[in-house]
Amino acid sequence: ASARRNSRRGSRRSSKVKVQTGVRLAPAREAEAAQILVAVLEAHWRDQAIFKLVLKILTISCEQTQLCRCFFEAGLTSGLRRFLRKVRGGEVEESWVEDMKDRTGMSSRSLRKAKDAVLARMRVTQAIREVEDGCWQMLQVLAVNAGGGPEQAEQAHEKYQKDTSKTIAQALHELRETPHGSQWPLAVKYLEAMLLYDFTGHAEFFQQQEGLTLTLAELPNGQVAAIHPLLVALLRLHVRSIPSAPHYSPVADDQEEPVHRADSYPRPQDLESKPMFPRLKQFSKRCSAPQLMIEGELVMHSDKITNDAKATFAESGAVK
Repeated sequence: ASARRNSRRGSRRSSKVKVQTGVRLAPAREAEAAQILVAVLEAHWRDQAIFKLVLKILTISCEQTQLCRCFFEAGLTSGLRRFLRKVRGGEVEESWVEDMKDRTGMSSRSLRKAKDAVLARMRVTQAIREVEDGCWQMLQVLAVNAGGGPEQAEQAHEKYQKDTSKTIAQALHELRETPHGSQWPLAVKYLEAMLLYDFTGHAEFFQQQEGLTLTLAELPNGQVAAIHPLLVALLRLHVRSIPSAPHYSPVADDQEEPVHRADSYPRPQDLESKPMFPRLKQFSKRCSAPQLMIEGELVMHSDKITNDAKATFAESGAVK
């Protein structure tokens, strides 16, 4: 009986032991670990299981600010961009299908069956979509970390501007692709996040690469719901109050049309309470960008972007 009591007590003690789930490396070893993980990720892009596992490790490790910076310095962003280009070119899908055949032991005879081949490719396609999403999110996390953190409280990395511009250029290339590929919505989300994070640093390059033209190209018959958050971010970041002007209230043809004057048109923040696109309410919960206030008026960051927008509308016949 005493032995039973002791075994119960021992089991109780063992059940209270806490398992350490997070491991922190010594600061001197973080750069070395980052180089190893980045090298493994790039070397095994053809192996679905290894690539997904290493990407998950990198995602979790990026919660540590200093280690995330080490990943950036080790060239993780370049590796992710190269992988995403291979995905677009179809190289990853073919390699992962072959990898699945090897791992599952599918014989050439069984693959001749249309059902087995279709199911295998569907599983690979689903895995690629998940990895694409993880890669674009990782690029955003790395850019924010290199830029000095979410609040830009720390000094930005010396390569932050150049490296982020390369990712923005690749995202805009996805917007140019017709028909749109699977990375198109992920690229739109990345552009929105980076412009909201550091508009001053990225606005000029975004405009030079025809970012505004590509955004407006989706109106009115394109992917309006998906491009709407990016367009709202651009409008929030470079908007000024409109001068006073008369506006009219539509009435019946047989009635006199009164003219109502106001000090100005509704401001953007007034329109947010009554959205112009009711069907797009799911995008209303977006982080708002800071606005500069001078004598009570909203001031734009760049007149050039607004003028280019007007020119684009005029060329497309939207305005006269």
